[in-house]
Amino acid sequence: MSRLPALSAQEAVDALKKAGYSPARQSGSHLTLKHPSRPTVIVPMHGGSLHRGLLMRIVKQAGFSPDEFLDLL
Repeated sequence: MSRLPALSAQEAVDALKKAGYSPARQSGSHLTLKHPSRPTVIVPMHGGSLHRGLLMRIVKQAGFSPDEFLDLL
């Protein structure tokens, strides 16, 4: 299992878009992404990079393994 790199919120959203996610709505600084067959994912769009623990939770919430997510980058 590979270690996830430090990514900005926009880089994480771009990777999720490659996997078929699309923005559904944004409430404040939190972007909701939907996919036709995977769970909905919420990404905080704050400045700077996402903490690796938070990024890991987003990846797991989307139903990807870390290696599958790295392939999307």
